[in-house]
Amino acid sequence: MQQFTRTIEIGRPPESVWPYLSESDKIKQIANFETIEQSPEGPVEKGTRWHQTMRMLGKKMETSDEVVEIDVGHRLVIRSIDSPFPYTMEYVLQDTDEGTHVVCHAEMGESGGFFGKVTEPMVARLIEHEFRGQLERLKALAEADA
Repeated sequence: MQQFTRTIEIGRPPESVWPYLSESDKIKQIANFETIEQSPEGPVEKGTRWHQTMRMLGKKMETSDEVVEIDVGHRLVIRSIDSPFPYTMEYVLQDTDEGTHVVCHAEMGESGGFFGKVTEPMVARLIEHEFRGQLERLKALAEADA
């Protein structure tokens, strides 16, 4: 299993950061998604699912995620339910004097077989790089919304 944790400080309160992790139109702004659909529509809650399409290494890829734990405004845990590489992502927002401390923790499960064992470290590095970029875009967009 591959895992990583990244953090970032955002100069906005958690209530200004949270929508970028929980609203489809804002998620699309920080993620590398071509499309994103939420089911059911409305506020995100346990069981909410997202289906997204993206390009990775020049190839179109579709994934689906489900919210497995949520503490609105503070913590969001999603897991893949349809992805070539299974994963779980946890976002924690902590209120600070300067704004919000965001922790992103990811765990990638094994995709199995020889191909999976050979490619998992490379894919994990690509995903880690993408999430680093997403956190930077999250910071830029949330702070620009001031």
